[in-house]
Amino acid sequence: MKNTSVLKQYKLHQQWLLPLTLLISGFNVNAADYCAAHGGGNYEWIANLEVNGFSNPSGNSDYTNYAKLTINLNEGNNEVILTPKTTGNYQEYWKIWIDFNKDGDFSDADEVVLGNLSGSSAVNGNIVIPAGTNIDTVMRVAMKYNSEANSPCGNIGDGEVEDYSVRIASSGSSSAPPKAVLTGPTSGTVDAEMCFKGDGSTDPDKDTLSYQWDFGDGTTASTENACHTYSTPNDYTVKLTVTDGGGLTNTASLTASVTKDSDNGDVDPSVPVYPSCNNLNIDDDKDGIPDCAEEPGKYFYGMPVYNYGARKNQVDVFMEVDYMAAHDLIKYDGTTAVDSNGQALTDYGSEPLREVFDKLKKTFAAHGWVMHFDVGDLFDKAPGIDPSDYDLGGGNALPFAEETYFYSYEDCDDTRCITTSGMDDYIKNHFKNKPGRDRLFYYIVMAVSQPGSARGNTTGVAPDLFDFSAQITVGGEYWQQTDITTPLNRNILINSQ
Repeated sequence: MKNTSVLKQYKLHQQWLLPLTLLISGFNVNAADYCAAHGGGNYEWIANLEVNGFSNPSGNSDYTNYAKLTINLNEGNNEVILTPKTTGNYQEYWKIWIDFNKDGDFSDADEVVLGNLSGSSAVNGNIVIPAGTNIDTVMRVAMKYNSEANSPCGNIGDGEVEDYSVRIASSGSSSAPPKAVLTGPTSGTVDAEMCFKGDGSTDPDKDTLSYQWDFGDGTTASTENACHTYSTPNDYTVKLTVTDGGGLTNTASLTASVTKDSDNGDVDPSVPVYPSCNNLNIDDDKDGIPDCAEEPGKYFYGMPVYNYGARKNQVDVFMEVDYMAAHDLIKYDGTTAVDSNGQALTDYGSEPLREVFDKLKKTFAAHGWVMHFDVGDLFDKAPGIDPSDYDLGGGNALPFAEETYFYSYEDCDDTRCITTSGMDDYIKNHFKNKPGRDRLFYYIVMAVSQPGSARGNTTGVAPDLFDFSAQITVGGEYWQQTDITTPLNRNILINSQ
């Protein structure tokens, strides 16, 4: 049963000092207490950091300590590629600090090594290391939405913070680090062997390399190439660390997404949780989904809700949004509206824009709700689901209908008669025809509701007889949403929807 009144405030991370003794490739960096730092929100995070052959793809977090990973930097220029992951087209700002004097902070004047760098996708920057630097220390990376982090400590705002160990070698050092090259599949299924290769790794000094694999599930290997079989669906970070004869290391990684043979296989949609658990009544976040169902590999009435984005300790709300795709604008008299050149005008009112869901997610998040919208393949044409594109496998483009109401009937006035489409038919044929889905999702229809004259246009209804659904009606001759090429018109449509 859905909980329609749950509200939860974000739990703010406490501020504390984090003592670090960093174990790095066989040597210790004895650092003082570094200040704690973190980002926040569920809308953007650091997806990858690449520099000098090092690559570390990573998932959603507000802070991650990668002290066990070593980045090799050289004096002079070190090109870095920084990649964000966002749920919308957000502008992210980057800043990097290095504790050059190993005094346990990043506050010295020369310790900001990158800033004034921003973008909504991968950006290239340059870390400049002073000549003669030869040190093992700590590097902090901050990515923040909308503006640069003001401080390396505390809550930076929406975004993420990551800490790394760095080994900086001057040009006079006797050895250059190796380069780890990891190739292999990025997706697979449970109980099927996945093989990864490290034989493309190199060392500029021609040293013999040793190999250490970490498959992300607690198992390891030490061969040049390695195969592994996963027993549980999840996203696993596969890491390869190569070490040369002088003890210098380099790490490469990739994310392997492991699923069952199909999205829900033969899981019975009438079973509350599969595989079953003994604590079905525990729902500490009060979102109507048993906490044990919000685990990797579990299904809630046949649906892999963890893959959809559901997590323990957050209030998850799911909405399927069916819609009428952009279509020719129909006038009140039933004819097609045309422009000055006689070309049919397009009515964009009932096809939702991505920005609508981006804004709704942020608005609901302010009240403690994590929203999961499903518009099917509207933004994501690839097979399978992709929560970042609001594709959870169920949203539909509905057949165009000039007027939509609670139920189908013939609507007549002094102009003409229109046979309306009915919400009851949409619910039956496009929502409840998917077993179990109404136990998790609310149902929204974005449609046109234009009667045969200017006597009225509704903007939305939430009928009591369908307590899990609502109809949002925009478009038609009254709204005239035929041009979304300008920022002003697009913003008007976003606000209307």
